[in-house]
Amino acid sequence: MQAIWYGDRRDRVKWGGLIYLAERNDVSCIVQVAFYRESPHPVLKSNDSNFPIPDAVWKHFSDLRNIQRLAQASGRNIKVIDRPFSPDSRRDYIAGVVAELELIRSPKIVFLDPDTGLAPESPKPKHVTEDDLREVWDALETNDILVVYQHATRSRDWLEKSRVKLSKACGEATVQPITSNEIAKDVALLWCTKGRP
Repeated sequence: MQAIWYGDRRDRVKWGGLIYLAERNDVSCIVQVAFYRESPHPVLKSNDSNFPIPDAVWKHFSDLRNIQRLAQASGRNIKVIDRPFSPDSRRDYIAGVVAELELIRSPKIVFLDPDTGLAPESPKPKHVTEDDLREVWDALETNDILVVYQHATRSRDWLEKSRVKLSKACGEATVQPITSNEIAKDVALLWCTKGRP
C-alpha cells in the first residue's frame, strides 16, 4: 500500500468488511500486512512556484498506525505490520510476516493489503503473489481468516477470477467476497477461513 492512498473511500470498504468479519466470527485480533511502500512526497503549486507538502501533514494522513482509533472504537486488537516492503526482497518480507504471525494467538484475521491485490502472470510491487499467499496460508492455524484486498482489473469477471485464484492458492478453500457498489464498486475483500487439516 502506498501512503498516498491511505484513508480513502476504499479503506471504508476494507475496514468495514474486516470489522464485520471480526464481529461475526468473534475474532479479537486483526493483523494488517500492509506491503507498505514509501513514495516521494508530491509537491503543491502556487503561481509557478512548487513547494513540498509539509512533513507533519504528510505523516498525519499517511500514518497506518492511526487505525488504532478504530481498534479502540471497535473493541478489537489491530496489529499493523508496516515494515517497508521491497519487491527485491519479497521472500524475506514474507518470511518476516510469517514469523510475526506465528507469535499471534489464534483465532485471528490476517489481512493482506497490497496496492491492487492478486498478481497477474507478471507480478509487480503492487501485487501479492501466489507464493506469498501459500506461505501465509500455511502459517495460519485452524479458524484463522485470511483476507486479501483486490482491486478490479479490466476483465468483466475480475471478481470471480480473483476468487478462484485465491482459492487455488489456499488449497481449494471456499473464498467469499465482500463488496460495496455504493462506496467503491472497483474493490473487494476476498476471504476464507482455514479449516482443519
